[in-house]
Amino acid sequence: MNFSDGSYPSNTYSEQTHDKYRLETISPYVEWKLDSIGKKLTLNYNYIHLSDDVNQVYDSGSAHLFSSSWDNYSNVVNTLSADLNLPFTWLNFEVGGKYSHFRTSNISDYGGSNGFLFKETITALYADVHRNFGPFYAKAGLRYEHTSNNGITLGGLTVSNKYHHWFPFAEFSYNPSDDHSFSLGYSKRIDRPSMNNMDPTKVYSDTYSYSEGNDRLVPSIMDNLEFNYVFKGNLNVDLYYYHTSDAIQSLRQVVDDLYTKYYPKNCLTINTYGGDVSYNFSWGKFNLYTSASMYYLKAKSMAEELDDSDLKSLNTTLSANLSYRYKAMTIFANYYHVFPGVEESFHTGNIDCLGLGCKINLLKNKLLLNVLAQDIFGGTKAHNRVAYNDYMFRNNIDNDNTSLRVGLTYNFGKHKAKRTDVNINNSEMNRLPDIKK
Repeated sequence: MNFSDGSYPSNTYSEQTHDKYRLETISPYVEWKLDSIGKKLTLNYNYIHLSDDVNQVYDSGSAHLFSSSWDNYSNVVNTLSADLNLPFTWLNFEVGGKYSHFRTSNISDYGGSNGFLFKETITALYADVHRNFGPFYAKAGLRYEHTSNNGITLGGLTVSNKYHHWFPFAEFSYNPSDDHSFSLGYSKRIDRPSMNNMDPTKVYSDTYSYSEGNDRLVPSIMDNLEFNYVFKGNLNVDLYYYHTSDAIQSLRQVVDDLYTKYYPKNCLTINTYGGDVSYNFSWGKFNLYTSASMYYLKAKSMAEELDDSDLKSLNTTLSANLSYRYKAMTIFANYYHVFPGVEESFHTGNIDCLGLGCKINLLKNKLLLNVLAQDIFGGTKAHNRVAYNDYMFRNNIDNDNTSLRVGLTYNFGKHKAKRTDVNINNSEMNRLPDIKK
């Protein structure tokens, strides 16, 4: 890391980390068919328990008040949802409700103790109607959410908050023939802060860096307008406009000319105008899938410490996947390139990635060999900068993502058993710490 005022960490350090991570989930699902024309009631319960113990030992060239840290994270989520589908010949109704309860308890020790206990309850009710009119299809609905949360730190500081939101949505599509399909939709959505972002506990990631959450964060609200066109199932065109208010941004602060402090804040209003185009082309044994994404982003900062004079950019990504099938073998190559642009308050540099691989079916499709070499030329290096009012933050991350993976799969039996896959919405996982693989 480099800071324009010259005050940046220059001492060497090393660290040892021991991480014990555990994840438990239970998701029972029950469905009752009420009649023969499609009326049904479904119940879904989700239980998530995530715990993480992290011990770190530091060896630094400069004097510190502590040489080790210990962090314990515990997150429990209970969710129950009920959905009722009521199809009629003249109109289709769907109504439902959802109850979610989060409980997170974090303790950190780095010479002194710090901790946070946080509970949050979300109650949601929703309904929609939809119907086909020949080649036309229309759908509209409304969702209501009420949120209540409270937390307390180890030092006795408390936080309590209640809020509610209404989320309308509508979709209209037109399918004049098998070759053409048009759709237009609007929706209001919510993006809640993660449990880590809500936790004000000081957590060190290395000798010179630590993060502190913000228990005063509120969700980001997004208004989305999207248009889609599909031609013969091969050409897909998407145009969209997104408006995001109270967007959460991770900010940085230099402390005592030595430490880097990371903290989240509701500080951005973002307008995004963009489009995606993809095309799938097949010729004999060759198949080529190409896509291009381009959007213009302009962000406005409400934070005094974050300069927004240049938070606007045209962002472009290109990708291609080429495959060739010969008898029982498929050879493929994939490539993507990300041009310089802006993501929230980050100015990013070029990123590209090339992968080559093959799949071979052996023993009458019972044995499958997969070989994949990814990021062959090491192009996934990150070069970022963020302009603050009193300094310029830059980082260069030399990711070593070059890899070679070989997989061998054998299928037993005659594969006559039927299997029913149930799609269980487990969106609460998005707010918990990343799953380690």
